[in-house]
Amino acid sequence: MKNILIFSSNGLLSTNLRLRFKNNHNIKYIGSKNYDFKFNYFDGDLDSIIENSNFEVILNCIGYTNIDLCEKNRELAYKLNYDFPKSLVKALNKYKKKSKLIHISTDHFYNNSNFSTENETNVINYYSETKFQAEKILMDYNTLILRTNFIGKSLHQTKHTLTDWIF
Repeated sequence: MKNILIFSSNGLLSTNLRLRFKNNHNIKYIGSKNYDFKFNYFDGDLDSIIENSNFEVILNCIGYTNIDLCEKNRELAYKLNYDFPKSLVKALNKYKKKSKLIHISTDHFYNNSNFSTENETNVINYYSETKFQAEKILMDYNTLILRTNFIGKSLHQTKHTLTDWIF
């Protein structure tokens, strides 16, 4: 059984992870709803959480993923997609934590069907720009970066996904 800390307690991925692994690991969630540790991503005390933790794995699921809204609200996109991961790595390094860091990024860099190398990523909007810049910072901590996309029905009453819209 691993001790796991997940940033973003209420998103599509973290909600599904909560259901899938609740009996297999000691998982703690950080967020503003459905949390073990309440945390405000904009002005929370990240240092105290990291300094006092002994998690083997830290999973960062935080992200501002609405592409259109990222263009309209660049400051929020920057804070969540770039600034928070940067602050997380800074705190992990400051307290010399050896936690394995897993960061959920995006597959939005790949719009070429003939993609073959890392040098062919294509930053096409502000969303992908903030995610790509965060990856550069995270690589210094030896982070596992998952460039992926999630689909599925939301388990929330008020948060709806593309899949919910299709249904």
